[in-house]
Amino acid sequence: MASSFHPTAASHAFLSQNDSTSLVVTAIVFIVLETIFYGLRTLSRYYQKIPFGWEDALMLLGWVTCLTLAADGIVSVRFGTGQRFLKVIQEHPEKIPSWGRNNLYAIPMIYCFAVNLPKMSVLGLYLGIFLDKWSRWTCWILLFVCGASGIVNFFTVAFQCNTPEAIWTPLLPGGRCDNVDAHITYSAIVNILTDLVMIILPISLVKKLQVTKKVKIGIALTFLSASIGLITAIARFIQFILNPIAEDPTYQGAKLIIWIIVESGMYLISGCLLSCRPVLNKIMSSDAVSTIFSTNRSASGRGTKATTGGTSGVSGHQGKNGDSTDGNKARMDESVEGGYYRLEPAKPGKIYVKRQFSIV
Repeated sequence: MASSFHPTAASHAFLSQNDSTSLVVTAIVFIVLETIFYGLRTLSRYYQKIPFGWEDALMLLGWVTCLTLAADGIVSVRFGTGQRFLKVIQEHPEKIPSWGRNNLYAIPMIYCFAVNLPKMSVLGLYLGIFLDKWSRWTCWILLFVCGASGIVNFFTVAFQCNTPEAIWTPLLPGGRCDNVDAHITYSAIVNILTDLVMIILPISLVKKLQVTKKVKIGIALTFLSASIGLITAIARFIQFILNPIAEDPTYQGAKLIIWIIVESGMYLISGCLLSCRPVLNKIMSSDAVSTIFSTNRSASGRGTKATTGGTSGVSGHQGKNGDSTDGNKARMDESVEGGYYRLEPAKPGKIYVKRQFSIV
């Protein structure tokens, strides 16, 4: 990603432009938000006494990498990020090597995992929900794609130049670098495509649930909350195209790091939202919040007897002899928060008993 920026005479107003404040503020805001939502997720799982699983380990690593990414964005300001490149090389040329190692190596390498670890954690939750083999196979494939994408991108950035100095010294004899700027830009396509699949994945199963329309909407919105990162992934992709870093590496770099922090942070926050229902219901008890984040724990069928006028599980099946069948067995895996429904579609040849229950 060698710079194509050629310093020329510039006005004082041009050299005085500085976008570092926006970067610092954005980084601090997301450090706070990421910590709050990860804390809410942790409290929710604690309240429900859910054992620590591998999806929790992925989310913990995602939180650490997102915080590290935001903190590194703040540190990058010390090396001239946000200032005009011409000003940096004229007044503080000694900062350029540190700027290059941090902005063109460290930040992109951290980003490779910061955007994928939260998504992989969400897919782990999905595996605790979906019972049909096609949905589960899709989750495993997406897990492989996200993991492979992070690893491949990490090593692509790490070995983008035959010598690290070549990336900030275009005229270095024998120096050679790949076009990692384009690589990081278009790697967003993988994030966008996997997000789209994660949005589509629960639709058919939610439609088949034997529950009221209100509950279906609540469950659908819960799943959609895990795909908020799609919007920021598209926005980041557009920003990288409109603001190529080669035009002014240190100045444009601030804008691009902002979008990297926002994208990875939104993936983490949206992934945590899936698990925040118990705590959010205690904080905000409005009907709107309850509809989105709650699906009535008693309706999950765990430890609840099927009685007239009582609560029942999703697709509450009863045989002709009154014996409980698949519906009462369809419970939510403990790795998933809030007693969401185990999404087992209705099957032919079964008797379905409709029961009334409320969203609380």
